[in-house]
Amino acid sequence: MEIDRKFYVYLSLVVLGTFVLLWFSFLPSIDFVRIDFMRLGDLEHFVAYAVYGFLLHRVFRYFLSGKESVLLSIVIGSLIGGLCETIQYLLPYRVGDVIDWGVDMLGSFVGGFLSSKFKPSS
Repeated sequence: MEIDRKFYVYLSLVVLGTFVLLWFSFLPSIDFVRIDFMRLGDLEHFVAYAVYGFLLHRVFRYFLSGKESVLLSIVIGSLIGGLCETIQYLLPYRVGDVIDWGVDMLGSFVGGFLSSKFKPSS
């Protein structure tokens, strides 16, 4: 696929998104209320990483095939999620959570998969 202006928009959003995800890892946490089977924070993680996975796929599809770009968006999203949880584990006012990391991976998968189903417009 030929690189166009959309590529640079997606790339800029991915870079910005990476910094935003890492930034939120440094902020003090607040307690979330548990709603049935999940915590409200899990929903935030899922949405944030679904958007991130969507954007990652939009960047990688310029260079890789459909399955490879989805896989790479999952891997990168999982690595960033793991890095954020590791940072939180090391901070005295945060708690790293393996469930959050799992939700991050799931969000990255869903975002990358959904992005692969939307055909790019010309």
